[in-house]
Amino acid sequence: MKFIDKNQKGFTLIEILVALGIFGLVAAAASGTIVQVIQSSRTTDHMTALRQVQSAGYWVSHDGVQAQQVTISAAPGLPFTLTWTDWDDNDIHEVEYSLQQDMAVDYLQRKEVVNGEAANPIIAIVGQYIDPDNTLCEPFDQELGGGETFTFTVTATMNQQTETRTYEIKPRALL
Repeated sequence: MKFIDKNQKGFTLIEILVALGIFGLVAAAASGTIVQVIQSSRTTDHMTALRQVQSAGYWVSHDGVQAQQVTISAAPGLPFTLTWTDWDDNDIHEVEYSLQQDMAVDYLQRKEVVNGEAANPIIAIVGQYIDPDNTLCEPFDQELGGGETFTFTVTATMNQQTETRTYEIKPRALL
């Protein structure tokens, strides 16, 4: 029979197994957190691209249904201009949508001129991270009257996350 020496130092098998179990739980929690952070980043990029596409589509659709005349440039269909006259005060609105670039970020710009006052345009950015190769207005190089349909396709890319939407817009007819 062996006697246990009280001066002997070290860990018992049970202590080692308990320590390994605790270490396994901590490692699983840490790896789960890392995966969640990476997935959250992808989701955030996708949501940013989606919001930019929706914002651009909202503004073009909003102005498009008011337009009485649509002028679309040659391929790729940007810039394009929407023109209408208010029914209540006879103000003439001319809104031009064009792609611009600032510090390597492409964006869709909305420039509105009311009653021909080009010195005081209303300029707004309606979508950022816009992909110029996949954003267009069709039919190319045409002038459409009220009631004729045009399509606006917009793509936004944030890192590797891309979102595309196509809007079919039918301007109001002239009375």
